[in-house]
Amino acid sequence: MTEKQGKSVQWERDHLLETAEKGQDMNNPEKGIALTFLAHTDNASVNVVELKKGIAPHAHMEHDEVIVVMEGSGEAVVDGETKHFGPGDVFFCPKGTYHGFNTFVKLFSVYMPFFDNDNPDRSFKSS
Repeated sequence: MTEKQGKSVQWERDHLLETAEKGQDMNNPEKGIALTFLAHTDNASVNVVELKKGIAPHAHMEHDEVIVVMEGSGEAVVDGETKHFGPGDVFFCPKGTYHGFNTFVKLFSVYMPFFDNDNPDRSFKSS
C-alpha cells in the first residue's frame, strides 16, 4: 500500500491505464479486479482500478467517492438508476450510494476520507 503523503503529484493518463492493470494492492483474477492505490493522505485516498467483469452494486458507508472513467463504456447503476458512461465521464457517489458497472472499465477514483484497504468499506446489495 502507498504510504501516506502530503505532496502534490501529477499522473499521466497512459501511466494510470498501465497501473490500473497491475493491481499492486489487490489483484483478483477470478473476480476480474485489479486495484492500485496511488496516494493516501489523512483526508483522501486515490486509486486506479481495472474491472474486467465490472462490479456488482455496492456502497461505501464511510466514504464519498469520485469516479472518473478512463477507459471503457457501457452501463453503470447508480442509486438504482441505469446510466450510460464512456471515457471522461465522472460519477460522484456520496457515502451510502450504491454504484456498480456491468462491463470492462478502467477507473480513477478518490475516496474521502482516507480508505483503509486492509479494512475495506464496501457493502454489496443482496440479489
